[in-house]
Amino acid sequence: MTERGWPSFMDGIDERKQEAREAGGKGTPPPEWQPDPTQPAPPAGSHLWTEHRQAISPETQDSWLAMAGGAAVFFGSLMPFASFTGVDAVVSPTAKTASVICGLVLVALGFVLRAAPRRGRLVAGIAITCLSAVAGLLYMRFILAGITGVPVQDPFGDATSLTFSPDIGIILAVAGCASAYVAAIRSFHHQG
Repeated sequence: MTERGWPSFMDGIDERKQEAREAGGKGTPPPEWQPDPTQPAPPAGSHLWTEHRQAISPETQDSWLAMAGGAAVFFGSLMPFASFTGVDAVVSPTAKTASVICGLVLVALGFVLRAAPRRGRLVAGIAITCLSAVAGLLYMRFILAGITGVPVQDPFGDATSLTFSPDIGIILAVAGCASAYVAAIRSFHHQG
């Protein structure tokens, strides 16, 4: 009860929880209750509770994050990069192929981040940092160029500005580069 005599939110909460458990059949069993003898007993040494699970190591988390980032770059490269309006333009197949290779390399380096010895993990972390930063900056430059416009020549020979909007592929690739970069930076903190 509060100072004014009004019941507060916390008053009686334990009693309400116990009543709800008993009403739902989740209270403590009566003293005469016995387990069903026809049911098999759990195997010896089995861990049935989640508190017995081992936590995932930070190196494994970093590795999975880097591999997920590389996979995002890879799959983003297979999707459309930009939506062009009013112009018949496409993204260069060479740029898409380079992006696919970048994604595969990030996946491989993410695996090395977990499987290699300490020195190899350090080299893989540095490589992931550099590759994801450069690729991410190039993707962002492409997005900014599309928003601000790129000078091109129209079919009549006049100069015009080509604008386009980013599509799901390049957004996924930027997110993948950011994920791989974060994983690499985190991996430096776990080198010990």
